[in-house]
Amino acid sequence: LWCTDVAVNGDLLWLYNSQQNRLYEYDISGGLLTTPTLIRKISGIPSNINMNGLTAIDDTTLIIGSDSNEILELDISSPTNIASVTVKFSMISPFNGQDCFVDGDMYYDAVNDDLYVTVVDKGVNKRRYLFNYTNYTSATGTLTPNVYSDNLPGTNTLYNGLFVDSSTLY
Repeated sequence: LWCTDVAVNGDLLWLYNSQQNRLYEYDISGGLLTTPTLIRKISGIPSNINMNGLTAIDDTTLIIGSDSNEILELDISSPTNIASVTVKFSMISPFNGQDCFVDGDMYYDAVNDDLYVTVVDKGVNKRRYLFNYTNYTSATGTLTPNVYSDNLPGTNTLYNGLFVDSSTLY
């Protein structure tokens, strides 16, 4: 299966196939030495969002980024396997007020209710940032990040993977 993004929550794995504009949900409880079991195929993701970045809040809610400046939530609880999308908030650069778009990955920290996102602003200089939105579940509107780093090197470097190991974000 060809996929452009991945999210995990407990024993569930979601793979996003942008060619089919569909999520594939798998049971991965068997561990690394077994073939994951396909649970369902989820449709209903608007094709115009050009999804970049995927992470899970829980077993029925995913967070997705887009090439617009929006962070969206994807409700996949429907028994018909058709997702519904809600705009959570829009992102702007803390430096120049430009809209930012997800360019790489995102990670949701459920313990602290933080969302980490690698982004690029839409300005002339196309600056790269790592944004952190604290108190994610209550975030709405157009937001600048609570914490950010603008020293991500490389104008053509794509940051395709955020993960946590022993409480450290990589």
